[in-house]
Amino acid sequence: MEKFIAKFGDRTQGVLSGLDRVLFRGSLRRLTHSQGMKWYLAENNILCKQYQDHVKEISQELKKAILKPLQQQNVIVRHLFGKDDKEELARAIAAERGIVQGDVCAFTVQEMAPTFQHEKTDMVVRSRPCPTIYLYRIDPQLGWMHARVQTYFPFYMHVCINGREWLSRRMDQQRLRYARQKNCFPWIEDVRRAQQLFDEQLQTNWPELLDPWAERLNPLRKYVFQRYPVEYYWSSFQCEWATDVMFVPGTLERLEPLLMQHSMLSFSCADVLQWLGKRLNLDGNIPRTLSQQLQRSFKRRETGDRAKFVFSGNSIKLYGKAKTAAGDVLRTETLTQQVEIWKTLRPKEGGPKDDLQWRIMRRGVADMHRRCEISQKANERCLNSISTVDDSSRFHELTRTLEQACQYHGRRVRALRLFDPEDHKLLEAVNHGEFWLNGFRNRDIQRLLFGEGVEPASLSIQEKRRRSAAISRKLRILRAHGLIQKVQQTHRYQLTPYGRVAITAVLTIDRTSIALLNKAAA
Repeated sequence: MEKFIAKFGDRTQGVLSGLDRVLFRGSLRRLTHSQGMKWYLAENNILCKQYQDHVKEISQELKKAILKPLQQQNVIVRHLFGKDDKEELARAIAAERGIVQGDVCAFTVQEMAPTFQHEKTDMVVRSRPCPTIYLYRIDPQLGWMHARVQTYFPFYMHVCINGREWLSRRMDQQRLRYARQKNCFPWIEDVRRAQQLFDEQLQTNWPELLDPWAERLNPLRKYVFQRYPVEYYWSSFQCEWATDVMFVPGTLERLEPLLMQHSMLSFSCADVLQWLGKRLNLDGNIPRTLSQQLQRSFKRRETGDRAKFVFSGNSIKLYGKAKTAAGDVLRTETLTQQVEIWKTLRPKEGGPKDDLQWRIMRRGVADMHRRCEISQKANERCLNSISTVDDSSRFHELTRTLEQACQYHGRRVRALRLFDPEDHKLLEAVNHGEFWLNGFRNRDIQRLLFGEGVEPASLSIQEKRRRSAAISRKLRILRAHGLIQKVQQTHRYQLTPYGRVAITAVLTIDRTSIALLNKAAA
């Protein structure tokens, strides 16, 4: 992201990259297919037609085994109906009971999930409503998280963590000060040290971290599978890798809309594919072998606009994450789900470990490091691409305040009517080239507004005073709006740098045709 930092570095406080939301999936690989289920039934002398009774019995036993320890610890266990927001309910319970660490609550629900069904003499995989248990917890290491298990075969399990939650606890241990808003950090005392703590997550032994959850959420596994031993295999079902650019406060108020518009209008499908590391033909066209569609979308939300690009189940999002007094955060986030479109240098599964070749990436946690590396590169390419945005001043930014009344020395001053003949003529007068070096006086503007040449000899003293007072009032309006300033110890005025740019913009727009304006906008 060197180009992005080179352009906006003077307005940034730092860059932080790491895991955001990660959804791990635990599966019993020997039991994820129909033949594996038949082998299990055969080993336990259970007929296929007896499967339904068997699974209901196991489900009830598993549910009791999971929930009994929670009930003994006085943890809330509740059954939910419909589409309740489990995350919101769990956070409300934690706030109500003042829980800052440990188990928060458990929910039982009926959810559609892949399971088995007996059809004739075979067992087939079908999606059916399955009893499911959610457990929410504030972990000492991982922070706020939840785990989910379906109590029907094949007992799929999900563990959802957030890398930012994890990082906040590491920074607390290191006594590193920071400002936090939800799952982002608008300001960190030492960004470099925080990034080092974040990088520690990539060295995690994921099976060692996740296996205790397998034992907790499926305590009957060894008992149920005595004759057909199985172990949980952990894969990263969804992985979000986010790069947060921390700006000084107030920066995104203006910059974010420009970046969103630029990202939606300026990049082709080929550009987005290159962000994701896909190679193009030598002529720059997309290879015909890529049959998947690339979709883009724009969403306007209360927290800010969001641009999203989706390809083959993976996506890149760009949005403003936070606007606080401590700082603003622009987030670029890559979600990887269908990782088969990439390759990783690894041995063949079950083969010699020294036989390293570029093979299709697996969803298993063994390839997490490579997966995060690809996501980081995608974020960097996206940021470098949007750094080409034209963030120079817009016409409305220069003129918005001019068209509003203001206060000057405790008195109200009217707004300028930029394209009204009277005010427009005043702007043209103070912008004359002859005044650029030495400035102008009241009498100079009188000459331009009331007629060229020397004043007639018949002009009365009252008329001279009236004209002088009228010009003084007009100059006062320009001073109040910051367009001109008085030269010290003189009766002369000069355009301010802002006034020179704003007046030039107004006069240029007035002289430009609609055709040229449309062409410039395009």
